[in-house]
Amino acid sequence: MIHTLKHLALINQISPSHFILVGDNQETSENAKISQDLSDKNIDFQDLTGKTNLTELVDIISSVDLLITIDSGAMHIAAATKTAFVAVVGLGTSPWSIVEPKCENKIFLVANGNSLNDAEIIKEISPEKKVETVFSLLKNKITFL
Repeated sequence: MIHTLKHLALINQISPSHFILVGDNQETSENAKISQDLSDKNIDFQDLTGKTNLTELVDIISSVDLLITIDSGAMHIAAATKTAFVAVVGLGTSPWSIVEPKCENKIFLVANGNSLNDAEIIKEISPEKKVETVFSLLKNKITFL
């Protein structure tokens, strides 16, 4: 969560942006904390966590300039709708080469898994690296998901 806030704040510092937080009901508490931190930093955002159905999620993803995600479902929706995306990949259940979308306008940041704690693997990708990746995909775009 701290990584999420840090990379969103860095993106906003470089290019003032509007962020849309999405997720299912299980992510409501975590995204509420991120929302509070974004609000405290006067960063423009909308929290739709637990408030969308699948059709609405597809519409949201297809309408943004960029999706930043750790969720493979959202990543595949972005690929299908031709929305640029950065997929932050940690420990998964499938070999990455099998589920990786073969499309344009995407970057995958894959954690190599040097941590003994599976939950910490994804934190190997620094917020700075995420921000660098975002701006390597988009130039002068200001709406991120």
